[in-house]
Amino acid sequence: MSTSKLKNIHEKLPLPDQKPIPPGRARVVLEVVKVLPELEPTGNGPCSEAPCKTEVKITRVMGYGSGFNQALSEGQQVQAYFPMSVKAGGGRPGVTAGKKITADLQNSLNEHDALVIHSYTLFD
Repeated sequence: MSTSKLKNIHEKLPLPDQKPIPPGRARVVLEVVKVLPELEPTGNGPCSEAPCKTEVKITRVMGYGSGFNQALSEGQQVQAYFPMSVKAGGGRPGVTAGKKITADLQNSLNEHDALVIHSYTLFD
């Protein structure tokens, strides 16, 4: 094997500390542009007490799991939905405008729907 082929193989291997990306998800780095203030009017879940929708800018696409069928690009601004709200709690950090996070996004059913944040951590 030539060294150029070896180099390409090594560049595509996941980093040892990076978890595989589950099917139907994409892993991205996002910058929260704005937390949208509206609360969900029905029910008594977390989104009726604290905001769950945000506007985010994708700063880096780290990869896609199989079956994720939406094209994401760096610099793209989209709406993101945090099912447990943007408020800190249950071991989750709070999310505010200006924060950068690494997130696993779920496919949305419609390309105009907000992307659903499955899990996230603050970006160092």
